[in-house]
Amino acid sequence: MDKKISIRCSAALIVLIFGWNSAFAYEKELIALASRLCENISRTGKKTIAVLDFTDLDGNVNKLGRFIAEELFVALADSNKGFELVDRTHLKTLMKEHKLAASGVIDPATAQKLGQIAAVDAIVTGTITPFGDNVKVAAKVLDTATARVITAAGTEIPKTKAVSDLLAEGTESAPAQGPAGSPDRPETSVSKPLRIEHGNWRTEVKRCRTNGELVVCELLVTNIGDKTLKVQLTVNGKSLIDDRGGRFDAKSVWYGLPSDSRKQLSADMPPGIPLNMVEVFEGYTPGTRTITLLFNSGEAVFRNVPLEK
Repeated sequence: MDKKISIRCSAALIVLIFGWNSAFAYEKELIALASRLCENISRTGKKTIAVLDFTDLDGNVNKLGRFIAEELFVALADSNKGFELVDRTHLKTLMKEHKLAASGVIDPATAQKLGQIAAVDAIVTGTITPFGDNVKVAAKVLDTATARVITAAGTEIPKTKAVSDLLAEGTESAPAQGPAGSPDRPETSVSKPLRIEHGNWRTEVKRCRTNGELVVCELLVTNIGDKTLKVQLTVNGKSLIDDRGGRFDAKSVWYGLPSDSRKQLSADMPPGIPLNMVEVFEGYTPGTRTITLLFNSGEAVFRNVPLEK
């Protein structure tokens, strides 16, 4: 089997393949999503694309996440924009051999490693989130050289019985991994994600750790509204309270990861696309085991967050 599949972006052929009038509702939505991604990818000049399993917001893969990834792969496989798709079975074999998690949980080092071993320029990944009678599907395309999001799009599919069955079946946690796929560095120490929703935002604590002088907290922030929002980060209103009663204000805040060379202070936040955020606090009481994080001067609070050392 050819490990790369040439693709063409023709809406007419998609209609012929799927039979638009008889297609299931989810097919119509995923075809439209694939069409938007395809047009946006073509503008970037990327030549080789990989599609990873979609996950829930906790990084877990279930059968619905795999199913949506396969459907997007098939829908993308009918385009004419000068790029290729890597066969997903071959991709999973490569990732297993190199001890990389075959899910949408991708950090910069993993993205670069995947780009090298699979010879891909970009990765399509994303999340699925049950929301009332629908399931929100948020897709993003990452540049394997930088792990930066180069385009994103989202849709909703009806939560039919078939979709609900897939959603509930076969959930498994994505393997934790460090840079370049090393399995010995945990992605997060919070066993049950600490998550709150406030206004148009969902914020989740991934981990907080200290080197004896600073406390660094890694979070995921998601726009849960229906429009792209421009966000300018500020330290105002962000504080840490340790379990000894000490209170410390944030010294710096940025989007990205602690290892990023380029720290962003502002970002455009499309709906449904989680983005890493880092908060740095200077000072804490020695012996602290848990902390409380405050946002917007106490409007949003995370309690009993474990502090790694």
